[in-house]
Amino acid sequence: NILFAGGVVGLLITIFLFNRKDNLVPNIILGITFGAYSIDILYAFFISQKLYLSYPALIGLNGMLPFIYSPAIYLYAKAVSSNRKRFEIKSLLHFSPAIIILLASIIGFFIFSSEEKLALLDPDVPKSVFIIIMRTLIPFYGIAYIILSLIEIKKYHHRLKENYSEIESLKLNWLIYLI
Repeated sequence: NILFAGGVVGLLITIFLFNRKDNLVPNIILGITFGAYSIDILYAFFISQKLYLSYPALIGLNGMLPFIYSPAIYLYAKAVSSNRKRFEIKSLLHFSPAIIILLASIIGFFIFSSEEKLALLDPDVPKSVFIIIMRTLIPFYGIAYIILSLIEIKKYHHRLKENYSEIESLKLNWLIYLI
């Protein structure tokens, strides 16, 4: 299946990025981004193959992933455009929603039965307020971080114009396409 292959390739890229010694901060952040995307793709494979019927305990454990890759791509854009050598601890605040959802998922892993977890996938079963809010926030959260990333790149391009006469090779157009 293409989802499985894509997820595995993404995880291999993640491992490669984590093992790079040059440009360490951007590579780690990009590795986190690829890792989160890859796990999300593998989760889509898990759902498409109905593996959740055999492993219902895993249902819902992917909920935090969009709250990881959205800020990670922004932090990557920020790291690349500023050429930072160190990761700022305060940047971890961007992952606060992911941590909250992870904690809720871990609690749900132990509290909810297999039947209750399977009900999460049934469109006819009413969802909890927490799940409704989380699912509603995902697109807005993603869009907000896309906008922040593009603003960061625009600021970088503006700084380039002020400091260099030939900027075409220094532009981050490839990052705009990635975002």
